[in-house]
Amino acid sequence: MKTIGWIDWFVMGLYLDLFGRLDILVNNAGVSSFEAVGLAETVQSSFDLTAAGGTLVIIGNLAKEFTLPLQLVTGRETTIRGSYGFTKQDFGAAVEIINQNNLPLQRLITGSCNLEETPAVMSQLARGELQATKMVIRP
Repeated sequence: MKTIGWIDWFVMGLYLDLFGRLDILVNNAGVSSFEAVGLAETVQSSFDLTAAGGTLVIIGNLAKEFTLPLQLVTGRETTIRGSYGFTKQDFGAAVEIINQNNLPLQRLITGSCNLEETPAVMSQLARGELQATKMVIRP
């Protein structure tokens, strides 16, 4: 099986060539999507990535409203599920997976700053002057 790199699958909020890469990998057969950014644009992108008969899982705190093409939702028989949070069991399972060291989580950390620098760094991120997947804030 071809791989496209774990980070390409994981990060939905970045402008990656997800459509082409997923099509190369699985030819859209049974692809389901998880959306955890909460912006209208990323929900739409996640829906577009979801194959016919697939499931779109929307996680967390979202924009109050967004639109989806309902003709495509029904025509492609897409299942849409939502979850606001996680259970204690979910959190425990996630910690267990992380502790197994099978995921390249270090690749997600693309920058760091100290506590004093944090407001300026957040402003740079918001203005698009700085690109980061995850930032570590040091005391």
